[in-house]
Amino acid sequence: MQTDKISYQSANVVPIKIIYDKLLVSALHGGQVVPRVLQITPTNACDLNCSYCCCSEVDRKEKLTLEQLKEIVDIAVRLDVRAFVISGGGEPMLHSDILKFIDYATEQGIKCALITNGNHFQDYMIPTLQKLQWCRVSFDDDRKLTEKYYRTLSVIEKIPAVNWSFSYLYRGKKDSHFIKIMNIANSSNRFSHVRVINDSLSDKYIDTLDAKKYLDSQGVDTSKCFFKLQQHYKAGQKNCYISLLKPRITATGDVFPCCAIQYQKAHGMKMYNPEFSMGHYSDLPEIIEKQKFFDGSICNQCYYQNYNTFLGYYLEPEKIQDKEFI
Repeated sequence: MQTDKISYQSANVVPIKIIYDKLLVSALHGGQVVPRVLQITPTNACDLNCSYCCCSEVDRKEKLTLEQLKEIVDIAVRLDVRAFVISGGGEPMLHSDILKFIDYATEQGIKCALITNGNHFQDYMIPTLQKLQWCRVSFDDDRKLTEKYYRTLSVIEKIPAVNWSFSYLYRGKKDSHFIKIMNIANSSNRFSHVRVINDSLSDKYIDTLDAKKYLDSQGVDTSKCFFKLQQHYKAGQKNCYISLLKPRITATGDVFPCCAIQYQKAHGMKMYNPEFSMGHYSDLPEIIEKQKFFDGSICNQCYYQNYNTFLGYYLEPEKIQDKEFI
């Protein structure tokens, strides 16, 4: 059976996975949102200097220690968190203890995924990397494909158990690098899909379907692609339900409501605005117990509106009338 591409998306789609999580659904029927995924930034260090980076103003020296990362795992286990998404901030593979962190988390029954620029894979990492559920490798129009990059990607071929993908940020450039990335994905059965996105912080909208037209014109198979289309985001809501479902823990140890909070253009920061912090990760059990939702009304645009709407129907079922008429 072919996997539906909705398996690889979260923001801006109907959050269908919620209905398959029996513990979460039970909690929602009881009026509670519980955390099922933590999005973790182990370090702000990065080896790239992308012009579009939404975290370019963070302190690159900030990182969580291995002891702190293990504390987060222990807290997550107590809260019945099922999975971690490990990403930036910075480049997570630059954290000196990233492999120990993944090993410890998976030993405690936490499923782990990784978002990385792909520059740092080496053979000795394979025993840990093969414990991942999925790994998304980021690329963009400004980067060049080097021999070193090809060598690091060759490690992927040795890890068949992981669901690999590319996330390609399209900025309107029509050159061979995009085609080469697509050829890598299409020639390998390791890659399940290619996610083509645009620059969320740019004032100039670039239509990703323009990328599809370009690839089609070059005879490139785009059947593995899904293209992020233009969205008209609404302002956030008072009770941000997703802030408890899948909060983000940054390299400072702060808890933020989601992985898109740094995209709030109205606040003019390319970093996690401290005013949006919900507390320290050690506060997470109390945040969940007391259902301290983030006040999303301060967000000028919400990337998880579908999630908040869907969760709201569970928490406020009286909004739905004539339930018998499915």
